[in-house]
Amino acid sequence: MKGRAVQCILLLLVAVDFSLQQQRNIYKTITDPIQTEDEIVFEGKFLNKKMMIRFFSEANSCAGGMTRGTGRSPQCHPLVLTFKPRRHQMTAAFKGQVNEPNDIEIDTVSSDLISVNNRYRIIVTANERSYTVRLNDQILMDTVIDNIGHEHISEIRAYSSHYTALYVVRNRGTSKYITETGCGTRAQIRTHEARIVGGSNAKPGEFPWQVALRRKTTYPWAPYKHMCGGSLIASCWVLTAAHCLSAVVRRTNSFSIRVGDLYNDDSANFDGFEQQQDFDIERVIPHPNYNDSFGLLNDIALIQLRGSGSVCAEIGDFVRPICLPPPEMLVPNRCHISGWGAQNWTDRPANYPHTLQKAEVRIHEFDYCRRAYGRNDLGIYKVADKTMCASDSGVDSCQGDSGGPLACTRIEQEQSKVFYLLGVTSWGEGCATEGKPGIYTKVSDFINWINSYIS
Repeated sequence: MKGRAVQCILLLLVAVDFSLQQQRNIYKTITDPIQTEDEIVFEGKFLNKKMMIRFFSEANSCAGGMTRGTGRSPQCHPLVLTFKPRRHQMTAAFKGQVNEPNDIEIDTVSSDLISVNNRYRIIVTANERSYTVRLNDQILMDTVIDNIGHEHISEIRAYSSHYTALYVVRNRGTSKYITETGCGTRAQIRTHEARIVGGSNAKPGEFPWQVALRRKTTYPWAPYKHMCGGSLIASCWVLTAAHCLSAVVRRTNSFSIRVGDLYNDDSANFDGFEQQQDFDIERVIPHPNYNDSFGLLNDIALIQLRGSGSVCAEIGDFVRPICLPPPEMLVPNRCHISGWGAQNWTDRPANYPHTLQKAEVRIHEFDYCRRAYGRNDLGIYKVADKTMCASDSGVDSCQGDSGGPLACTRIEQEQSKVFYLLGVTSWGEGCATEGKPGIYTKVSDFINWINSYIS
């Protein structure tokens, strides 16, 4: 699979409410009861103001019942965490009955990690009758007494921060999996047999952020609908490669974006295997400095889906956005590629696979990328700045994969399996050609530009 400059017209940047990219307030309903050793994880960045995380319990767990006229939300709080970045403090509290006028404070701790503009990963672990609160690698509170019971938690609300992810990691014996929808997460993957060069069939729900840029109508000179790949980054936004959009920019109404697909054809949904949704394109936004005169520079673009307000793609087991990478994210050794592109360099579109393909590739040092391709006749490096490269023996992206994701987990979060979009498939010479790795646009270098549209 190797989305190359030759073949693709990708528009992908679909925004999903649960991507939580830079949201100030987030709300999540807990349908599967929290059990002992489960972890509730929050990721984001502290602002120059007080931040609060409030756990709500079921109505029948509150002493005194529900308060009349207060709306749908329960009024008891097994745990309330308040962070004060300017004072470098966190306070833990709870509220056990509806007629209690204020939260009951349990304890206050100080940490330099609680600072304005610091990025955080807060993990609240449910113990037998207490909670452990960790911030990054530091334990802030080890035994916060649980006066109500974590099994009664029905909703979580968090306020006044730049939240990028909220999810629950379920610990069941030796296994961990995420069940609460968040960016970069998967539902429990179902075993299914149904390429990317050197790849294999993806399982249903394995890459729920994968999208396809498609022609609405075929022609004798363009008999196949699939053109490029892309990644859903929010309910109405897709991120893709700018080189995929040359025809789309001129005739936006002739193309569509498909999300939630496993079998990339015109068949109806296969129940239990996909959640196919097609969207018209509202607008296409190639990077303003995209240039293909001397190689591909700034080969990245946004596609806005046409929906109702800020809601387009319906989130579920087979449709979820992928997270944008935080600036300080360490690049792992291996990442995942996916797409419906060619399985070798000579494949014609008629031979592209119908089932989504996947593979793992090794991330190379940037110097290796530049040495692999050298300079052009003008002495300019063929591999531009703001790119990265990846490959493996006999494995690569190919035509039709352009714009698709290079998806990676954070080194320090390997167990939780939250995926981040590190690269957008751009170009390469051949497919899986020895010594010629695939080139990917480096997403972290374009975060400010992306957020200027989708925030």
